[in-house]
Amino acid sequence: MKTIVSLVLFLILIQVAFVSVSGEEEKVELKCDSPGQVVEAGDTASFSFTIKNNYDATKMFTLRYNAPDVPDWDIKFKDGEKEVYKVLLAKGGSKSLKLDVETTGDTKVGEYVINARVGGRSIRFYIYIAETHRGEKGTLELTIMDKEGNTIENALVSAYKGDKLVDQAMTTSEGKLSMELPKGTYKIKITKDGYKGKEVNDIKIRVKRTTDIGSLSIEKEIYFALVSVKTPLKGVMAGEHPNYEIKIKNIGSRDDTYRLTFQDLPEGWYARYKETAESTEEIAGIFIGSGSEKTLYLEIITPYDVEIGNYNFSSVILSSAWSHELDLVLKVRGSYDMGVYPERYRYEVKKGDTVSFDVLVANEGRGGSFSNIVAEASAPGGWDVIVEPCSISSLKPGDKGTFTLDVTPPGDIVASDYKLVLKIECDQLEQEEEFRITVKESSNIAIYGVLIILVVVVGLWYVYKKHGRR
Repeated sequence: MKTIVSLVLFLILIQVAFVSVSGEEEKVELKCDSPGQVVEAGDTASFSFTIKNNYDATKMFTLRYNAPDVPDWDIKFKDGEKEVYKVLLAKGGSKSLKLDVETTGDTKVGEYVINARVGGRSIRFYIYIAETHRGEKGTLELTIMDKEGNTIENALVSAYKGDKLVDQAMTTSEGKLSMELPKGTYKIKITKDGYKGKEVNDIKIRVKRTTDIGSLSIEKEIYFALVSVKTPLKGVMAGEHPNYEIKIKNIGSRDDTYRLTFQDLPEGWYARYKETAESTEEIAGIFIGSGSEKTLYLEIITPYDVEIGNYNFSSVILSSAWSHELDLVLKVRGSYDMGVYPERYRYEVKKGDTVSFDVLVANEGRGGSFSNIVAEASAPGGWDVIVEPCSISSLKPGDKGTFTLDVTPPGDIVASDYKLVLKIECDQLEQEEEFRITVKESSNIAIYGVLIILVVVVGLWYVYKKHGRR
């Protein structure tokens, strides 16, 4: 009996509740003329609908929605441009609201349903995704400024997913940046020489959407400078003194004094900083006000016997809080100059005899050695010229070598002046010298000539004496 009574009471309660719900639904009227829209993934669908209060009194209504298939869509009830979640309506009053649905760019093609509920009444809205943008990127936008409101050019903006760098880019001259990124949540790091770094966390990037995080300010370092060299690699001939042009710009918030030094300079070399390229006065430090820039010159002086090759060293700039190194390279090339010094340029020799003389060869260049030095003589046909030694293997700058020439003209040659050309050549260069060789008759021939003349004179005298005048 008790069980039957309980069952009857339960049925009565259900009926009362059903009647109550039905009554609630009848007292709220919802109307939307276009409950279904077609959009692309990533677009926003906006539904206008009307709520009417059929209660006998003013009533507060709570706005709810349910979209289990698309939990990452951004759905809002709006009254004009304001987002709302409750509305107050007078008896018999009505109000027009909007349901804005921002879809995600990677939503698949298909139909999706959103159940909206106002009071005890519900209404369905339908969205059909006609085109998806799955795999495409979203856009991050921002502006970098300093504390004074000046935009900062060439600030490096890096986007990280966890500890992994995804992408990075530099701000424009207006301090702006627009970077495409895959969908996800990012940590944004901002760095710039002379400024303190900054991080912004939990930046969400959505497909086919622009995430503008607005203006971000970064603070200047107290002490910092930009140091640059116009030409870090120079090539010079041995003996030349190159100047490296160095610029220092103080971008810190305070004035600073910079000490000037260097390191890894080769042994025997000398270096000095100067305020102008032509100056001979050395400076050890320089003062630069905040925001100012100065140019100075580092002169390198190499020793006389410097060898050809590439040399690496560094210019070091020291400030109150940091140091900066400029890696420099000097390529030394050799200057080749040959000196040829004979004892004289004119020699005499008798027919068939030999004349010997020495020729001195000197390397008068800077930094470059001579290799495979050879002397080659060019004389008239029939002459015999011997050069000793055949060759000299090498001559370093300042070194000297000697060639000895033995020159023998033919015995039947006509006495006269003859030209002999000596060419000195090596792997690097060559040089020619001309000599005059005067060939004279032998002494016996001269005696024979005199005797013949005497015999002729005596013969003429004898004939004259014997026959006299007739």
